[in-house]
Amino acid sequence: MGTLQVLDEEHRLHLTVCSDLHGSTSQLALLADHARSEGRSVISAGDYLRAYVADDLSDHEERVEEAVGQLDILAGLGAYAIPGNHDHPSVYQEALTRTADGLREIHQVTDVIGDGFTVVGWGGMEHSDPIFENFKMGHYYAPDHIVKGMEGLLAGVDDHTDCVLVTHQPVRGYLSKGHEGQELGSEAMREVYDANPDIGLVISGHSHQAGYSSDKAIDFVARARYKELTPDPDALRVYQMDGYDSAHPKKVVIEYDKDQYDLTCFLNPGSLGHPHSFSDCLDVDVYESGGVRRIEVTFVEL
Repeated sequence: MGTLQVLDEEHRLHLTVCSDLHGSTSQLALLADHARSEGRSVISAGDYLRAYVADDLSDHEERVEEAVGQLDILAGLGAYAIPGNHDHPSVYQEALTRTADGLREIHQVTDVIGDGFTVVGWGGMEHSDPIFENFKMGHYYAPDHIVKGMEGLLAGVDDHTDCVLVTHQPVRGYLSKGHEGQELGSEAMREVYDANPDIGLVISGHSHQAGYSSDKAIDFVARARYKELTPDPDALRVYQMDGYDSAHPKKVVIEYDKDQYDLTCFLNPGSLGHPHSFSDCLDVDVYESGGVRRIEVTFVEL
């Protein structure tokens, strides 16, 4: 398997990543204990409500209280959060007004995270029919609205390799299949990514499948840093470790030379509200030194 390089730790990022809480305050409390014990920043990729809001909004107050229960725990962690497609805009916005101080809401905005990274957030999901924008069930956006909005956000990020993109709906083609193999990814986000293939990390939720095996939780794309360069294969190294078989590693490590490769690591932590036998959330650690970047992804059972 080879030996990991010894890096002088620079440019660090230490995350716990979760998504699709669906009302599970008990699981979120366990995640909070875990993140605090290790001094990690937390990112939540949306879907705080158990179910869609009723058509007549008769359960509005109940759903607001449900969302506040989740967001208050996240606020206590100083977490970064976006809404999911389940999170009715009026419920989510009112819940934010009642949430304790500390939450870093990043829907359609940028923020700083870790040591020198920029986080860019886009919640909800796309719908091809414009009438569904901010549809009553949750956050929905027309594809052209997503593309234009994301273009504006990414234009303000100096170095995309140090960008953490957080979306509720996965980029189409990357960790975007549902439990029956159906495609759940966003074509608009795929258009955004194809135009910005040097984004360093992409974190999403929605599909609920990532807790069952590593191949549904992590993927990556490595490209030559320069068009005229043929990268040295040894400049990209991937390790799997600590698992009970090759399909279920408890940690995946990707290490690469930045002068040779641009690399995007796609992550989907699955549904925290539906605990899995394999993993409930992901710990993500990024180290960089001497032109070498290492991304360590650990599968966490709470």
